[in-house]
Amino acid sequence: ATGRAAPVRYVRRMVRPVAAVLGAAAVLGLLGISTYILRSHRAVEADRQHAAQYSAAARQGVVNMMAINYNTAQADVQRVLDSATGRFKEDFESTSKDLVKALQEGKILTEVDVKSVAVQSMTNESAVVLVSAVSQRGDPKATDRDPRTWRAVVTVNREGDQIKVSNLEFV
Repeated sequence: ATGRAAPVRYVRRMVRPVAAVLGAAAVLGLLGISTYILRSHRAVEADRQHAAQYSAAARQGVVNMMAINYNTAQADVQRVLDSATGRFKEDFESTSKDLVKALQEGKILTEVDVKSVAVQSMTNESAVVLVSAVSQRGDPKATDRDPRTWRAVVTVNREGDQIKVSNLEFV
């Protein structure tokens, strides 16, 4: 009987340490999984926030570019310049005086309604955003306003704490 008692005592002595090691491994595994899930959630939330910021900047860039009024032409053009950067800003700035003059001489008034915005691609510093909008030219009281649908590919870049339009291309 003593021959069998020794293995039973050995097994009884080993159960607690083995159970403790397995329990600790399970807790560490669950902590690792929880950390991974939390980090993934934070990354998804950051991407969602960036996409919302880029979408808003692209939407406003299209509104700034298309919603013009000959009475406030200089301010409208300045609004575009203030929200632009890079080559796009340089090109727009070089033609801005002629644009103001043409708006005032033609008594051009345009309203715009952005219908949809979607981020095509993005990084932490820039994004390409697709924008669909409808513009109406002429006096808001007129019945023949001739609505036109536009699609634009807008590239936006982060400059410090602001997001600015670096390219706007109608397609």
